[in-house]
Amino acid sequence: MVTNPEPNVIDVDQAVNEIKAIIEENPFFQYPLYNLCDCDELEDYECDFHFAEGCRYFNTNNRPMCVIGHWLDSHNINTPSDFGVNYINEMEGSNVSEVLDLVQQNIDFVVSDDAKDFLTHVQQAQDTGTAWVDAFNNNLPFSLQSERLESK
Repeated sequence: MVTNPEPNVIDVDQAVNEIKAIIEENPFFQYPLYNLCDCDELEDYECDFHFAEGCRYFNTNNRPMCVIGHWLDSHNINTPSDFGVNYINEMEGSNVSEVLDLVQQNIDFVVSDDAKDFLTHVQQAQDTGTAWVDAFNNNLPFSLQSERLESK
């Protein structure tokens, strides 16, 4: 009897290494806070940074915006069908765990709980105006502190 192998599971080590590579490209990027953005004068679908007062994973052209959006895109997870929606903006405003649950329901992509926790904490820090390098460094698991990036 032939069985389908389990999909590869992304563990926290892999998630840390992948996020680190993304952050090294633009370590001091700070996502603009909603209350300081002029998007409150725009429709939700017009602001590249925010959607319904939350941060966007992908901009209005479906290109990655936030650190997790870049991470998803690095895995070629960037189309509505990957998330089981008709339009990318239907998943905007969801937290990382909710987004990864949507992805897992639609494609073979599994992330360990420890990796989800790390990704969630990095995202939350980014969403509150923390520079990517600090969002990364401040949320590294204790066992992976050696992966810290140089900060200002």
